[in-house]
Amino acid sequence: MPAGVEVYHPLTALPGSGDGHVVQVLAAFRLSGVASGRYVPQLRATDGSVTQSVPVVLDIRTSC
Repeated sequence: MPAGVEVYHPLTALPGSGDGHVVQVLAAFRLSGVASGRYVPQLRATDGSVTQSVPVVLDIRTSC
């Protein structure tokens, strides 16, 4: 994540709570002084034995 981003994980999925294909989790971000731009952090998930990751596009703008 870019400098100045705080990530909060208010809801965490417990191991085994998915259907084997999809697990939905909410993540909240606080953007303090982050420059506008396109960032590509990695989202990682693990079940304790297997870890997978995927790039996620974060497009920060001054206005919509």
